[in-house]
Amino acid sequence: MKQLKPNDKRAKAAMLMVCIVMGFEIVNIISDFFQYQLLESGNLNSEIANENDIRQALVALVSTVLFIVSAITFIMWFRRASYNLHTKVDHLKHSEGWAAGCWFVPVLCWFRPFQIMKELYEETDVLLERETRNYEKRITTSILGLWWTIWVLRNVIGQFLMRGAFKAETADQLSVSTVGSMISSGLQILLGFITVKIIRDYSKIEPLFYEIKEPPTLTFPDRVFADDQTKI
Repeated sequence: MKQLKPNDKRAKAAMLMVCIVMGFEIVNIISDFFQYQLLESGNLNSEIANENDIRQALVALVSTVLFIVSAITFIMWFRRASYNLHTKVDHLKHSEGWAAGCWFVPVLCWFRPFQIMKELYEETDVLLERETRNYEKRITTSILGLWWTIWVLRNVIGQFLMRGAFKAETADQLSVSTVGSMISSGLQILLGFITVKIIRDYSKIEPLFYEIKEPPTLTFPDRVFADDQTKI
């Protein structure tokens, strides 16, 4: 039978990286604002434009690296949470492998992670309510819909911004793209707050799994089988 594995360090790492990403999104907004002011002023020359482009490129690079690291730590926590639930519940619809893999499958990545997170919350709530006595602050799925809506919205906006940035040929078009980038960063910050709450709420109740008693293993003495064979 599978044994529970600790998940508190993964939860802390995931929350820390989400907070770091949130903090750097503020830097991203400030950098975008400087670019927007520069575009609106009309006082552009090659030197100023090059400095702006270098700054924006560096900010984008650091932001991308931080996001990737944050995504890895979150998925590691998510998969371990799914694994631990599988040790106590045998009727889950989605395997622990899908808790990690579903994020990388086209089309499926738009809805399957939400389904797994919702199942994680619902099944954990039912399990702890039935099997433990210290489950007082129950988790709820009410915030998950908002979490996933913002995630999808930000990704859609991000795809449009990426396409628009490559096609932008005028200062006005680049200004619109810059405003969109600031909005996207704002959504990322909001998403970060909700993600931290989701991880924190679940990590508080996950240790209660250790209070759940394993069902007794039925054993049959060898002499019983010996007696049966004698009777035969």
